[in-house]
Amino acid sequence: MKRLWSILLLLVLIGCAAVPEPVTIPESAAPTANVVFPVEVTDSVDLPETAAPDGDPVTADDDLPVQDGDLTVPEAPESVLTEGALPAAWVSDGAAFGCDVIAYVGGFGLAFDLDGKSASECRLAVEEQATQDLPPYETHRVLLTVGSDVYCLGELRFNAENPNQKNLYGVPYEWVVMDSDLVDIDPADPNWALIAPKADGKDTVFNGESAGLIAGFDAAAHTVDVFPAKQKYLGGEEYEFLPESVSDTAVTLSVPEDAILSIMGEEYRMLVSRDRFFTLLEDGYIGFFCAEDEDLFVGVELGYENGSLRYLREIG
Repeated sequence: MKRLWSILLLLVLIGCAAVPEPVTIPESAAPTANVVFPVEVTDSVDLPETAAPDGDPVTADDDLPVQDGDLTVPEAPESVLTEGALPAAWVSDGAAFGCDVIAYVGGFGLAFDLDGKSASECRLAVEEQATQDLPPYETHRVLLTVGSDVYCLGELRFNAENPNQKNLYGVPYEWVVMDSDLVDIDPADPNWALIAPKADGKDTVFNGESAGLIAGFDAAAHTVDVFPAKQKYLGGEEYEFLPESVSDTAVTLSVPEDAILSIMGEEYRMLVSRDRFFTLLEDGYIGFFCAEDEDLFVGVELGYENGSLRYLREIG
């Protein structure tokens, strides 16, 4: 009998030890929405190949362009933008810039190399559907269609709390490229040595010695008044603006539609269309004009012939 009671008591003790004590999770540590917890994978798993639409196998190592509709993005809230708020987008030939195409959004352009594809083979658009919820921003993709392939060239980010507020460039959005995880193609650098060549020994470099200060403009007549000036070439891409070289007499230059115009963007040096150039002038864009508390080195590098502007870019 004692042995029986000993066995029963032992079974009870074992049963009690197998029941864990309840764990209370502090309210602050409880998971909330949009929190992703890491999962540790201990065993590798071989996944089967997935058939592509044309029947060819697609593996994780394939280097394929992003196709429209393949990109999974978080569901975005209803747009706060008014109808027509998205800027116009188009593509132009990039041969004069040493690249394949120039993609323009709202008159601001970036250069791209597309393995020899021409502008006639491309179509650019700003996606109407917002794609990401990044408070307080509303995000719209810039999509370049080349044949059957669709590439994201960046995001337009509007401040959803104040969608009409304009930035330094006179527009209510930022064209984000470097800080975007949706971008498929990085911009190329326009070949400024091709645009404005200068011999440096055996090399050809950008001729930035001619400079000036914009004194006035006539948007309707497409002309600018410039005080010509000089820069000292220091080698490579380095120049020194010479304030003492600024002329006392302004010259009036016509700005043809094919003039190459460039400003310093937040992420890249950007090309601008002629219309955007004069809009920037009308808005008092500080990259072209001297502020009251700034020195004369604020200005532009430019080249012109027979009273016609060939190229102009913001010093910076």
